[in-house]
Amino acid sequence: MIRHKKNTLYYLALPMVDSGTPANFKTGLSPADDAYYKDGAGAWTALAITDTFSEIAATGIYQIDLTAAELNHDLVIIKLTAAGAADSLVIFEMDTIEIDDIPTTPMRGTDNAALASVCTAPRLAELDQANLPDDIAAIPTTAMRGTDNAALASVCTALRLAELDAANLPADVDTLKTRCTEARLAELDAANLPTDVAAIPTTPALASVCTEARLSELDAGNLPTDVAAIPTTPALAAVCTEARLAELDAANLPTTTDGIKTKTDALPASWQMTDLAAVPAINVSIVEALNWIYVICRNRKRSNKTTGEIEIYKDNSTTKFAESDISDDGTICDQSKFGEVD
Repeated sequence: MIRHKKNTLYYLALPMVDSGTPANFKTGLSPADDAYYKDGAGAWTALAITDTFSEIAATGIYQIDLTAAELNHDLVIIKLTAAGAADSLVIFEMDTIEIDDIPTTPMRGTDNAALASVCTAPRLAELDQANLPDDIAAIPTTAMRGTDNAALASVCTALRLAELDAANLPADVDTLKTRCTEARLAELDAANLPTDVAAIPTTPALASVCTEARLSELDAGNLPTDVAAIPTTPALAAVCTEARLAELDAANLPTTTDGIKTKTDALPASWQMTDLAAVPAINVSIVEALNWIYVICRNRKRSNKTTGEIEIYKDNSTTKFAESDISDDGTICDQSKFGEVD
């Protein structure tokens, strides 16, 4: 993957690997190119490249000059092919702007002339402790109350604060209800509730809930008749009858639970591990998937250097039923998925 600025030329150089000896580049080739481009979510479209690939000396590396027009797309793919060489591929991902496009002109920190003037060297010099500018001297220093609203400001004057002294509350505070005075607390004595508490509305339905008569009705053996009227559907009522509870005895489960498998039950035949005859498909049941893992862990496996395969045998350890190709180029060891025996 190459990141490159859109609509600008590019000098591309790619190696051609010798298919016979992959450790070497292949010289003396005339690679053919196959190119495509894509813009946004559009489809891939064939792209004609003007230049042709030519070898740099005898290096096995081949170069081509790509024009700005050829790279005026969002994505460009170029594939190289030549007899005796492995295919080669490069993908261009285009950017509309690069780091080199970022402006390097010194900035003041703002493009507003009035704001920029604040941070000039002369202005900063004016801010020296003994040399404040004239406009700073004009900042008003009148003591503020914390609000420009006359009504609110009057609350926090020294005179008003003095009025709030414990023994010197202002006249307008006297009209506030004080609920925690000794006199008010005395009124709350069980037999001496104030008249305003007595005026709290209580509907007959609510008041009847907490009377002594109602509380006595809640005795375990003395529920009121209206409690007996609580609706119970036959299905729900049947769950908690004495007969149903008796059925839940450990040795006497109801017939509706007979289908529940327990650890002492024999498992269905389809749940048993079996001697697999083939590699399971990708969309098998969980039992088959577990069976495959079990067989891989349990049965004989052999790494065959001659065929370049890992082999898995059936339970008899002589019948091979699955194999996987392996390869190692000295850098990467690759194993394909298991399949049927060749």
